[in-house]
Amino acid sequence: MKNYILKPFGYLLFFIIVSIALLPKENLYFYGETKLEKQNIVISNEKIISKFFGIDIQNAKIYYNSIYFGEIKKIDTKFFLLNNAIEINNLKVEDSFKNLLPSDIKDITVNYSIFDPLNLNIYANGEFGELKGSYNLIEKKISCELKASAKMKQDYRSILNQLKFDKGVYSYEYRF
Repeated sequence: MKNYILKPFGYLLFFIIVSIALLPKENLYFYGETKLEKQNIVISNEKIISKFFGIDIQNAKIYYNSIYFGEIKKIDTKFFLLNNAIEINNLKVEDSFKNLLPSDIKDITVNYSIFDPLNLNIYANGEFGELKGSYNLIEKKISCELKASAKMKQDYRSILNQLKFDKGVYSYEYRF
């Protein structure tokens, strides 16, 4: 009796795992790239490596409005049934943008879970400090909290002046 219940569940789980593994992940990446192009963001010179549950993109050069913005050492995507993530490692911003953004962003992680289906959770750290936030898919609203580093407080005061400060944390909200 127990086998009649577990066997279909096992087949279903096997089917889901194989479906995710055989998913044309490169096509998903190229679809995302076309969506970014509509926002005038172009990713070029990247090396794409397919993995069992995701893809790696290495040494991607980023352009915004045809102006070189910076380079990303590695983008690691992970597609699982319950939780999907994009991890961006070592984003180096071009010198001409250093007045607007910190030049060295160590890690950015964007996470989507079916347990919180309306939000994308965002985590980032680098020379600016530590940032935690979320993007609500329905309201199209981003909310972030920044624990600024000493370097951020010293070199990027103009950015911090645009954020709300409360109890040692800078916060930001924006609707698209």
